[in-house]
Amino acid sequence: MDLREEILSEIDGKTLNYCFSCGMCTGGCPSARISDSRYNPRKILHRAVIEGKLEDDIWLCTNCYTCQERCPTKTKVADLLSLMRRIYVKEKGIP
Repeated sequence: MDLREEILSEIDGKTLNYCFSCGMCTGGCPSARISDSRYNPRKILHRAVIEGKLEDDIWLCTNCYTCQERCPTKTKVADLLSLMRRIYVKEKGIP
C-alpha cells in the first residue's frame, strides 16, 4: 500500500478534497512563525498525498491544533499530521 492509499484508508477521503490551499493553517501556525515559514502544514499534506513523500518536517508540529481550528473547510490538518507521524514511525522508526 502506498502512502496516499494508507492515509486515505485511515481517514475520510473527502476531508482532503475540502482544502483549497487558503493558507490559514500556515498563517496561524506557531511552528511556521518560528521557522521562517519553512514549516508549512499545507505543503506537508500536499507532499504526502500527491507526491507520496514523508519528510522530517512533520516532527515540527506542536499539536496545538491551531491549524485545524482556523481551517475554514474543517480539514483535519493536525489529525492528518499525527497520522503521518504514525506511518513514518512504522516505516522508518523513531527519528
